[in-house]
Amino acid sequence: TLLVLASVVLWYRGIDMASPGRWIAFAVVAALVGLTQPVLLVAVAAAGIAILLRQSLPGALRLRNALLLWAVILCVVGPWTYRNYRIHGELVPVTSTLWLNTWMGNNPHASGTERLVLNPEQLARFRESGLDNLRQFDLLSDEQRQALDGRRAVERDHIWKSYALGFISNNPGRYIELCQIRLAKTMWADWDNPRSRDPLFLYFVSRGLLLVGALVGCLLAARDRWRIGLPLVIIAVLVVSSTLTITSTRIAVLIEPLQIAFGSLALCTAVRTLLSRHRRPLIVRRFMGEVNDGESPDSLALPGGSRVSGTPS
Repeated sequence: TLLVLASVVLWYRGIDMASPGRWIAFAVVAALVGLTQPVLLVAVAAAGIAILLRQSLPGALRLRNALLLWAVILCVVGPWTYRNYRIHGELVPVTSTLWLNTWMGNNPHASGTERLVLNPEQLARFRESGLDNLRQFDLLSDEQRQALDGRRAVERDHIWKSYALGFISNNPGRYIELCQIRLAKTMWADWDNPRSRDPLFLYFVSRGLLLVGALVGCLLAARDRWRIGLPLVIIAVLVVSSTLTITSTRIAVLIEPLQIAFGSLALCTAVRTLLSRHRRPLIVRRFMGEVNDGESPDSLALPGGSRVSGTPS
């Protein structure tokens, strides 16, 4: 999460700089983002394409930034990819868990996450003993377990792929329904997590406020022509990946800081609107330095003609 935020900050700090230092720092952080969360390699690679298409920058600067970014990605991710090829005999950029995650989100017992659908008995057991340990793996058949036992990581991924694609091809309607569930759980809340069922529904309310604030803030940023391309690409890649495969807490945690940033814009805009200058009392506007009526800044007029001397802290 820290790397995602740092990559966004460094993107803005380095994109227009003639000196390559900050841009190289962005490239290193972005490559580490892809190494720790492989799905974001797509967003990082897209950043290199976006920089080439940025017409407001000189052509030489665009080309330099794109080449630097891809070169750093190759230096960071390349050794791990080569290691995977030597060990597994296949080109696996970072990890081979794509189809495992896809199966966990798409099987006869799927809930959109690795948890099972929460029923009243499971919720009661959690509230009594705190047990929350049932997962999709627990419902594998004996035949499936035997097929997976003793297999190498890449071989198991091929088996997970056959299980996931078999379920999707045989249940296209259910897959579309699960995609809708995963989208809702990613953007809003995981209602199958027993910890979410607090008495005051604070989890659902706070996540709902965060979602609404982020959407409003995004519209405001677009209206004001903010350069929000990279944050939106990161959010889009994470949301699409979660919707098509599986929703997980680690993905939601990556999205939340960016939602907070857009939500903060919505909140600040609302506060400025409610406390706009034409609605503030005159004394408040004088105190804030918004009115210059020839009075000394060292004295503020109070109702009734009295004055307060001294500079306010």
